[in-house]
Amino acid sequence: MQVTVNGQLVQATPEISLAELVKEKGWQAERIVVELNDVIISRTDWVHCIMKQGDKLEVVTFVGGG
Repeated sequence: MQVTVNGQLVQATPEISLAELVKEKGWQAERIVVELNDVIISRTDWVHCIMKQGDKLEVVTFVGGG
């Protein structure tokens, strides 16, 4: 299955939850915000969001520094 992440097509396992996708891609959950199809998804809801063919994700990573 293909989904779009930050404007790029990526392969994803069919019926994967957003929480599983985050883990599979190696993203640090505590350092990102995810928007799914133009809606920001609360981290507590990731496990309930099942990805579908053609979904569009925007993943924003927080970076600290000075």
